[in-house]
Amino acid sequence: KLCDLAPTMLQIMGLPQPNEMTGESMIKSVK
Repeated sequence: KLCDLAPTMLQIMGLPQPNEMTGESMIKSVK
């Protein structure tokens, strides 16, 4: 989903995801 793109990029960069973000990192679902 498009809403998962920003959390995924934050995880790749090692940055925390703000609580306001509703998407989840796509990396979690792959593992």
